[in-house]
Amino acid sequence: LESDMKGFGQESRHFGLAPSIQVQFPIFQQTVLNLQGKAENPSLLKGDAMDQIDLLSQVEGQGKSMTFRDICLFRLMLAYVFRDADTAKQMLDALSPFPTLNPAITRAHLRQAFTGLWAFTLSRQTGKRKYEKLARSALKYFKVAVKKGSLNAYPIYSLLLAEQSPNQASYDAAIRVCSRSGLMHFEAMAHESASLYFFEEGDEDWGMYYMSKALHLYQDCGAMGKAKQLREQYELEAGGADHRVSNRSIKGRRNERPSATQMLSQVL
Repeated sequence: LESDMKGFGQESRHFGLAPSIQVQFPIFQQTVLNLQGKAENPSLLKGDAMDQIDLLSQVEGQGKSMTFRDICLFRLMLAYVFRDADTAKQMLDALSPFPTLNPAITRAHLRQAFTGLWAFTLSRQTGKRKYEKLARSALKYFKVAVKKGSLNAYPIYSLLLAEQSPNQASYDAAIRVCSRSGLMHFEAMAHESASLYFFEEGDEDWGMYYMSKALHLYQDCGAMGKAKQLREQYELEAGGADHRVSNRSIKGRRNERPSATQMLSQVL
């Protein structure tokens, strides 16, 4: 993805696309670099591809506002991956003036996913109603999307259900759905969330089991910066090739995805 984003960015300038479009590609590229561990602060979009302050200076008017929104959105995602609660709170506040729904379905999906995941977490930690409200709204968004037959929505909906009622069964269900959908990165997040749940419950053995699984999945999808964080924080070993998932197995998982009808029956 890193080389693709760099190439697309060069082409956007070569063909004279609007500045508000051109600035998207450095955001994507720097996000990838952060996940790879190639940024000093993994929750800040500042590195070899861009500096968020400099990037904002390249656009003005409505374009500047929309670029700021997208920077906050990707920082919210990075904050969840790297479990940076302080940045998450700042980004949720910064995003609050912008409409929740967006004509670009991918942007709306991304925002609702990480807003919901963070909101459930922060609601439990702080007891603040504003996070509870955000969490309910995100859960409703994905429930409606699933009812409409969106396969992309079902794994996130499963994750949000696990965060709403955290227990081993709910996390295992979310892990299973993400795995069968081929969403290795969300599968890794689900394993990590399950691990944190068990640590909070005082169960060190199950906590380390799920965290080890999370580490291997983060490595498999290329998030080496996150993998390094887990190895250092929990004194885990990197693991060998036997932990890696082949493209063939990912394809098999995708073929096992439930149909829209099956998903709807579970939601209802």
